[in-house]
Amino acid sequence: KDALEEARRKEHEAQEEDRRNQRSLFEQTAEALATAIDAKDAYTHGHSIRVAMYSTQIAREAGKSDEEYEKVYFAALLHDVGKPACFTQDSDGRGHFKGHAKVSAELADHILLRLKAPSALRQQVTELIANHMTPLEQDKKLLRRRLGKFGQSQLEALLLLQEGDMGSKGTGKPEELDQFPRIRQLLKEVLEELYVDDAADIVEEMPANVVKRILKHADPEMRHSINQILRYPENSAGSIMTTEYVSLRPNMT
Repeated sequence: KDALEEARRKEHEAQEEDRRNQRSLFEQTAEALATAIDAKDAYTHGHSIRVAMYSTQIAREAGKSDEEYEKVYFAALLHDVGKPACFTQDSDGRGHFKGHAKVSAELADHILLRLKAPSALRQQVTELIANHMTPLEQDKKLLRRRLGKFGQSQLEALLLLQEGDMGSKGTGKPEELDQFPRIRQLLKEVLEELYVDDAADIVEEMPANVVKRILKHADPEMRHSINQILRYPENSAGSIMTTEYVSLRPNMT
């Protein structure tokens, strides 16, 4: 029995080592590709590595998980791989990269597929790259739409990628970089509002006898929370069946 357990342990360790080596090779290859592409343009030289470092530093400081950190890292590395293919020059000699987000996403998908990246990571990374030029403004209505399209995790990752892209250039104006903490605060408020709306729907759909049992055993703090969820005035007791309320007189017991 001991010999069998030892064999299993060694096999598990060997598999873990293989995964680490494969991931290390994957990262090195992605970094090399990004560096080679950036080197074609003096302006973008080293840009993708800087974006990756900047974005992931913010992600770490925000306490993001390894999975969230990873998708931001690879999205940052490959977010501009399509720029050389999209380069055009106008009559004034200015360079443009129209449509580079879409082309970059397509190329990144091909690269990650060849590198045998996990399918979930590949899909998340390519979605971030395809949308890294999508405006994210200080507007709750817009953030609600973006939240519906991307989901919370992807929208937060997109914010990290955009902040890293702007901040790593060294050309971002203070007011442009200051918008990101404000957008995150608005997003937090939107998520809280959505939670309250969902909680209200759940409570209102509960059978009256279930709600009564909950209220019977609820302490004052929980009753206060239920009032807040259902948006009843502070001096009221809700009627769950009708979502109306009755005012409480000071002398009521």
